[in-house]
Amino acid sequence: YIEDTLSRFRSGSYPADAFIVDFEWYTNESDYSFSSEGKSYCKDFGFNDKTFPDPAEQLAHYEDTLNFRMGGIRKPRLCNTENLEYARSKGWLLPQGEPGGDPTDPGFSGFYAVGRQLNFSDPEVRDWYAAMHEHYLDDGVDFWWNDEGEVDYFMFHWWSVSQALITSKKTPGKRSYSLSRNFAPGMARLGVGFWTGDAGPTWEVLAAQPGYMLNWALAGAPYVGSDVGGFSGPTHTQLLTRWYQLAVFTPIMRVHSTSSVTPHWPWLWGTEASDVMRSALELRYRLVPYHYSFAHAMYGKQRLWMRPMVVAFPDDVAVASLTHQWMDGELLVAPVVHADSTKRVVLPSGTWYAFDGSDHAQTPVIGPAVVEGSAELAELPAFAPAGSIVPLAPVVQHTAALPGGALEVRVYGGANASFQFVEDDGETVAYEGGGLRVTDFSWDEASRELSWTASGAAPPHGFQELFVSLYEASGTRTTSDVVALTARSSVKMGDAQRRRLRGSESFV
Repeated sequence: YIEDTLSRFRSGSYPADAFIVDFEWYTNESDYSFSSEGKSYCKDFGFNDKTFPDPAEQLAHYEDTLNFRMGGIRKPRLCNTENLEYARSKGWLLPQGEPGGDPTDPGFSGFYAVGRQLNFSDPEVRDWYAAMHEHYLDDGVDFWWNDEGEVDYFMFHWWSVSQALITSKKTPGKRSYSLSRNFAPGMARLGVGFWTGDAGPTWEVLAAQPGYMLNWALAGAPYVGSDVGGFSGPTHTQLLTRWYQLAVFTPIMRVHSTSSVTPHWPWLWGTEASDVMRSALELRYRLVPYHYSFAHAMYGKQRLWMRPMVVAFPDDVAVASLTHQWMDGELLVAPVVHADSTKRVVLPSGTWYAFDGSDHAQTPVIGPAVVEGSAELAELPAFAPAGSIVPLAPVVQHTAALPGGALEVRVYGGANASFQFVEDDGETVAYEGGGLRVTDFSWDEASRELSWTASGAAPPHGFQELFVSLYEASGTRTTSDVVALTARSSVKMGDAQRRRLRGSESFV
């Protein structure tokens, strides 16, 4: 089933880089009903023979042939009787269960896995846990999905410290990555991303996700996403499609579902919806150079990537309280989150160009303005301000296929603009010591010229060529020839290079 599903992503040209598996990858039974003694046959640190009969060979095939990396779910507890007896003899177990609290308090109920939770604040526990996981990296597991760690406030933090230790011991210099359901401030420095919890498959829950993620970012967890499609029950075509679209512009895009419902794979939801979902995934991958540069800006300049309108426009009372729209870097996005397909975008003062990643050009909207009405299923409302630069990759099926061609440096004219484009090897922490290429793009509106200077060596998947696309207030798009991305150069956009691509409609 796993190989068939991954192969369908590739044969159907639905871009993706990784898949995550639940309990069934490492153990042979769900442990929710287990007592504090566990069961003798339950596996804590193995593989399920039915799912992964030959794990190293399977995972190598998935990564080397299909270009999919695998992440496995982990729980902060033990289920195997022998492991529990050993941990108990060492004093490594917490008394409480999940979720956290005192299980002896008659006012509390609903706890599970009481007496089986590891105390990751103990360095000995972290060392032992890391040692028990080292073979997984040899077998080809790439990252971790940490669930159900709301046992105490710092559980997820210390758990992540242990997982970072696994990586540093086995593959020094490689980045550690895990995905956690909750956080304590500062965990991003450990290579941890987050999701907003078990999301129900409803329009109300979808509409709430942007506000949740913005609050998470403000609270110190900027790498955040949501359960695309909803988790706790069956979804439907329109809701799933709109959720795909919303996730394009969030720091993490991760599709999720349960085994008891129709999986949220695009090809299972009809031709129209699957085409829109494919387009959403393609746009996500085109935005990799843009998003990756903003990730570096968070690291190097402490500037939020996904940020609320009030941060970007603190003096504009019309947008200050809005959470259905946000800034994805310099892009203002307001995905459709209602069953009636209504869109509503509140644009601050300035000139705003519709952005969907296509070559389509439209006359921009002059703000302040409200763009509203009914949105077709394929429509994903987003806008780029005049005086902005958006670098875009060609459409690729996975990041290992980058660069895949020339970088499109998209300029939205009307004002001077700049953008710092950052590339690194995508695998190691060499960037901490300067192992990266930084290209500073600058657009001069008066001379209609894009210039750049680059420092540092190009990484293995770095771009070698670029071309410029200029969008202007007249509703036109001008493109340059493809040129080499050298250490220093420029492209002047002259009338001879112009070709008009007017849209079929304009915002009014």
